[in-house]
Amino acid sequence: MGLTPLKFSCSLSRMNGEQTDSALPLLNLLDVLTVNNIYKFQTLKFTHLWHKGLLPKLFQDFFQYAGNLHGYNTRYASRKNLYISKVRTNSGKQSMTYTATVLWDNIPIHLKELNVFNFSKQLKHSLLSQQHYENL
Repeated sequence: MGLTPLKFSCSLSRMNGEQTDSALPLLNLLDVLTVNNIYKFQTLKFTHLWHKGLLPKLFQDFFQYAGNLHGYNTRYASRKNLYISKVRTNSGKQSMTYTATVLWDNIPIHLKELNVFNFSKQLKHSLLSQQHYENL
């Protein structure tokens, strides 16, 4: 059945016997990602598909590995991180390529090497853990 908006509102106002305006405690209780985390989740899934070579050829040059720019095996490049292009404006920082690159570089390497199904599962678990921690 799920929660209707009225039940959701009543549940939200009764969380731990205190009035709250934030839906975060209820989202955490139900293991539901926030809108911001859903955006991160979908962006990282797209980047992972590119990493695994599962996107159409149109997206083949969408990202570039940092290790492909030079012949040095740096720690940054060895973690399968992507090259972050220089941006000078806030609109450049809001582009899909820049956002995806920054998000990708911040996830652990063991997540990057998982298959598509396990990546989604582990990524959601990781985002939910961060979300629970933010609520404390």
